[in-house]
Amino acid sequence: MAMTHSLRLLSDAIIVGSGTLLNDNPGLNARIPSLAALEDQPTPVIIDPHFKCPVNAKIIENYKRGIGKAPILLTFEGSKSTQKLLDLEKSGVRIFGVLTCSDEGLRWDRSIFDKITKEFGFKRYMIEGGATVIRSLLSSKNVVDKLIVTVSPTLIGSDGVSIITDGDRPVVRHRANDQSVEAPPAFEQAEQVEQTEQAESSATGSNSGGAYNPETGEINWDCPCLGGMAYGPCGEEFKTAFSCFVYSEAEPKGIDCVEAFKEMQDCFRSHPEHYSDEIDEDDNEEKPEESTKKEESESTSDSERI
Repeated sequence: MAMTHSLRLLSDAIIVGSGTLLNDNPGLNARIPSLAALEDQPTPVIIDPHFKCPVNAKIIENYKRGIGKAPILLTFEGSKSTQKLLDLEKSGVRIFGVLTCSDEGLRWDRSIFDKITKEFGFKRYMIEGGATVIRSLLSSKNVVDKLIVTVSPTLIGSDGVSIITDGDRPVVRHRANDQSVEAPPAFEQAEQVEQTEQAESSATGSNSGGAYNPETGEINWDCPCLGGMAYGPCGEEFKTAFSCFVYSEAEPKGIDCVEAFKEMQDCFRSHPEHYSDEIDEDDNEEKPEESTKKEESESTSDSERI
C-alpha cells in the first residue's frame, strides 16, 4: 500500500477505467504515510467514453474538499453534449475528447498520450486498472514503458475477499497436479503487520510532521496525515480509538483498544456517505468465512476432477 502511494506521488496522472471507478470508487490521491500537499497530488484520469462517472464519485468529492485535483474524463472524439456531461463539468470535471475506436475496441497508441500531454502537460502516467485497461495497453505497441508487479501476501477468493481468517494457514492447491503447499508462518501475520505499521505511521507521521508529538505527549488532530477524520461525523469515536492506540502500553500495542475501534467502525457504518473506504476495508477483513468455504469447495472439486 505504501509503495502504491509513493508511486502515485511520482506520477503526474493516474489512469483507470470506468469499471474500476464504478466498482471501487477510488480516491486516486496519495494518502500514505500522510496526505500529500495538493500541488504534489496526481491528477485522476478516467477512461469514460459513455459518461458513467457519478457526480458524487470520490475523485470529485476529493477535488471539492481540496485534497485532490480536478478529475479528467477521457471520452470519444466529437462526443455530443448531454445533461450528464454538463453535470460533470459543473462538478469540476474536465472533459477531453481524445478516444477513438477500432474493431478490437478502444484504440491505444502513443499518439493518444501525446495529445493528453500536449493538452495538460503531463509527462508521467500511472495506470492502476482495471484489467480491461491494462490488457488493452499491454497489447498495444510502444505505450507501456515500465510494468510494476506486486504480489500480495493475502490470497483473494473468487468474490474478491481475502480467504485468510485469523490464525489460519492457507493451503494453496495446484490445479495441474493437486500438490499442496503450506504457507509459511509469516504468511498469516503479514496483513496484521501491515495494518499495525500503517497505524503507527499515522500516529508518528513521516519525519517531524506526525500527529503525535512524543515530547509534549499531545496529538495534533489537524495533522493532514489523519485526513480530517477527527472532524467528521465520527470524529469523537475516531479520537477515542486513535488516542487509545497512541497511548497504549499493552503488548501487542493497541490490543486494549478493540472496543474503541469497534465503536468507531459501527459509527462508520452508520455514515456510509462519508466512510465508504473504511467500511469496505472492514468488511473485507471481517467476512472471509463465506468466501473461504466457497474456495475450499472449488479446490476440492478440482481435486476430484483431476
